[in-house]
Amino acid sequence: MSLSILVVDDEQIVALDIRRTLERLGYAVPAIVADGETSISKASELRPSLVLMDIRLKGEMDGIQAASIITGKLNIPVIYLTAYSDEATLERAKASNPFGFLIKPFEERELHSTIEIALLKHRSERNLDEARRRAEQDNLAKSGYFADMSHEIRNSLNGIVGMTDLALDTDLSTEQREYLSTVLDSAEHLLSILNDVLDISRIEARKLSLTERPFELAGCVSKAVRTVRPDAEKKGLQLEWRIAPDVPKAMVGDAGRLQQILLNLLGNAIKFTASGGISVEVNTVQDATGPAIPHAPGRQRTLQLLFSVRDTGMGIPEDRQTSIFERYRQVDREGPQDQVGSGLGLAICKELIELMEGAIWVRSRVAHGSTFYFTARLAPTDQPQPERETGAPLLPVEKHLHVLAVDDNLVSRKLLRLLLEKQGHTCVTACNGLEMLAHLAQERFDLVLTNIQMPRMGGLEAVRRIRSGIADGVPQDIPIIAVTAHALKGDRERFLEAGMTDYIAKPIHAARFYRAINRAIHRDASPAEDLPPPDQQRLLHPILDTAGVLERMDGDVTLVREIWQAFLADSADQMLSVRETLRGSSPRLDLTLTEVAIGAAQALQTAARNVGALELSVTVEQCITALRFGERERAEAAIMHVDTVLRHTQSVMDTSMKSLSQPEGETP
Repeated sequence: MSLSILVVDDEQIVALDIRRTLERLGYAVPAIVADGETSISKASELRPSLVLMDIRLKGEMDGIQAASIITGKLNIPVIYLTAYSDEATLERAKASNPFGFLIKPFEERELHSTIEIALLKHRSERNLDEARRRAEQDNLAKSGYFADMSHEIRNSLNGIVGMTDLALDTDLSTEQREYLSTVLDSAEHLLSILNDVLDISRIEARKLSLTERPFELAGCVSKAVRTVRPDAEKKGLQLEWRIAPDVPKAMVGDAGRLQQILLNLLGNAIKFTASGGISVEVNTVQDATGPAIPHAPGRQRTLQLLFSVRDTGMGIPEDRQTSIFERYRQVDREGPQDQVGSGLGLAICKELIELMEGAIWVRSRVAHGSTFYFTARLAPTDQPQPERETGAPLLPVEKHLHVLAVDDNLVSRKLLRLLLEKQGHTCVTACNGLEMLAHLAQERFDLVLTNIQMPRMGGLEAVRRIRSGIADGVPQDIPIIAVTAHALKGDRERFLEAGMTDYIAKPIHAARFYRAINRAIHRDASPAEDLPPPDQQRLLHPILDTAGVLERMDGDVTLVREIWQAFLADSADQMLSVRETLRGSSPRLDLTLTEVAIGAAQALQTAARNVGALELSVTVEQCITALRFGERERAEAAIMHVDTVLRHTQSVMDTSMKSLSQPEGETP
């Protein structure tokens, strides 16, 4: 089958001459067109192998505009033909990344070679895109495999950790307690390795992202140090930390991931240090233009922080100081075998730090110790995020509860029953969602604990039926806690959106388990002192950066209210545009419609940033990523999440506007 070439030229004699030359060279010419609009429709209809496009065409659309659409939407290579064009037109043509240029008049061999090179380049790009797509599919499949593997391993660990926890709470001899404590420590170590493997799978599937919220930096660093202090004290090591006075107290960033990096570096330092001590320091990085990154209009001011973790350990040979940040690489250091880890920790740290727009490196001398440095870009804020488990204590569960525990794993059901009975509660067990609905229709329960992934009917489907009211005889508002081995990023949010009251990840720790039950039972009866006054709630809420918007608007409350009102008026339509565009696309996400959906989502994200809707901006970014990769299911799930966050943002913004609108001297 010969290659077909569409000729676009408004000079009929020139076009016919090109056609004769092409046919003599063995190419088919299915059509000749004279204007840009027709060239697009013909290219869409005929799908030629290549288009020869004159730059200067009569009509409203020139060749450059037509070529951009043909290349971008139809993925057909275009070669420009031109006799003369002004400098500005030529610059536009170059910027559109054509597959070649031909200056009229041209020789037959020049035409032939330019076409063949363009076709070769296009085939190479298409093959590269296909290879990239397959690699991404492989990574997604691998990520799914790791998620399933995690589910099975966590179920087993759940039995080990839970039963060991219960055993340690009984009368034991010193020797028995020591043995069981070792079992628990080993299970925790296995869990940390599993988490490393899952993080790597998320990185490879491009699913690892940051959840940015306000947090107190000192609290984040001190918590990491506090976590590893018992290990340091066992070895007689000094452990210190210091934050420079010029570092802001509160920042916007992913405190959990920052803590993960610090814990990994501290854990390594303790592991490879026999005597002396370890210190953590945090300083600001001085920019060439001043002490902080300049504050661009509409963009949150950011600082680059320098973290260092210094130890007096055995050090790292110079020739290994780069490779330690690669996956599955470990430095051969003398020491006991229990110091061997997964070989993934530093690689994960590097990926996380790069997500924070930073870098990591090490300075080390054998027998003198090591200092690991990393930078991270964070945004200062006056709105620290309060710790989730601080504040007024939860109300005690004053009555014995009747609980339905649903899990297809026998050990998990037994563990749930034992944990509940230990607190004086009664427990009935079931194996899947169908049995759950049957029990709930026949008997009154105070609480349901359910696994997610089960045969016949999973936990999410059962919860959807209950919350929608289609489960006959089952109260729609019964508290339901997900107890599951699903522990990937976004799982918690997905379960809560589906109607779960709370979420516990396996393996179950007794203290966390009881706290979750406490929260679920008292969800409608929280003591008033748990909540700050309304104005404080508005200022502390991470979903809306009121202070940041006021700062950008020079404190002009009227202007802030106007941009918020505009956002409230437009954001629902923007969200509808994304949703409707996606609904109209094919199962594999049509290229044109996907671009429209991405454009609409980017418009919503820009608007969210401008009005200080931090969480919404991050959530929309996840949606855009899914759309770019053509992952329909992930995109639809992300859009559902965006919808939820948008409604929450609109509610908070509406409340905040009323507070901002109060005349001076009045209280809302």
